[in-house]
Amino acid sequence: MKLMKFLPRNRSLFFRWLLSYISILLIPVIISGFVSVFSEKVMRDETNRANAAMLKQVRQTIDEMTASFEKTAAQISINQSLRSVLSISGSYDGVGQFNMFTLMKQLNKYVPTNEYISDIYIYFKNTDSVLSDESRTDTRYFIENYFPGSSMSHEQLMKLLNGRHMMDYYVIDSKMSSGKNSRDVIFLQSLPLINSGNYTGTLIGVIPEEKFQKVINNLKWVEQSEFIIIDQNGGELLSNGPWTLPFGTILEAVEDNENKEYNGIKGGRYVIASITSDVTRWKYVLVMPSDIFWEKTRFIRRIAVGGILMCILAGGILAYFLSIKKI
Repeated sequence: MKLMKFLPRNRSLFFRWLLSYISILLIPVIISGFVSVFSEKVMRDETNRANAAMLKQVRQTIDEMTASFEKTAAQISINQSLRSVLSISGSYDGVGQFNMFTLMKQLNKYVPTNEYISDIYIYFKNTDSVLSDESRTDTRYFIENYFPGSSMSHEQLMKLLNGRHMMDYYVIDSKMSSGKNSRDVIFLQSLPLINSGNYTGTLIGVIPEEKFQKVINNLKWVEQSEFIIIDQNGGELLSNGPWTLPFGTILEAVEDNENKEYNGIKGGRYVIASITSDVTRWKYVLVMPSDIFWEKTRFIRRIAVGGILMCILAGGILAYFLSIKKI
């Protein structure tokens, strides 16, 4: 009843004028609503473009690294001395030893030409030996000294060396005699490069993990985001931090390639974006907290909703007084 005293006696006329003014008021409110929805879409697209641009920068940087590995591998693969040594089975004769020594000296020239590769080895299947730029050893000695305390067994490493590889990458974890953990990325290329399927050797390139980490850390990342490289076998090759999502969820999101939200291991919601390498079969993945991903969009939404509510409130008051004045 208290509200009735604010209404004029001629209420039917008052409500006709009030509805007229409210109808006029609804036009800018509806337009503001459409503008708000459009602004949200623009901000969402801008965020997606920013993430895509970041991932393209990552792809360009790391692809340049991997392209340099492939260039080095190709240069070694066509080496004439290497071709001669690959054809040897059994013991080395004088010519074979000369070619081996020549190849050893030439390997010493390849490592300095690539700032990322620390070591290059060649495994020869027929002679069960491994050649470096310093020496030739049997395969067992090579595995025991280069991969001491490796998480992979001797049989697994032998299977890896004898497998067929086309610039395949693997992470090798090992423990040195000092007790220090070592982690390297290696690439494997079956030799000879051109053949009928009869591979007699494997080129092994070693890249310390910190070389990749340095490149990754030098890039400008969104706060609290995580970067992951998924290798050719669908496993984690490298990342810049502990996983915030189950790895199976990350793989699923990469396949879907949609900006969905996913529940984190320790709570929170995350959005995943990815891009495929132009050089390798890798995928570069960015995992970002959804609060950061939607931050600008939600800010625009709050402003728009606040503006619409203020418009309705102010317009309603103005419509009331104009309707009273008309009576």
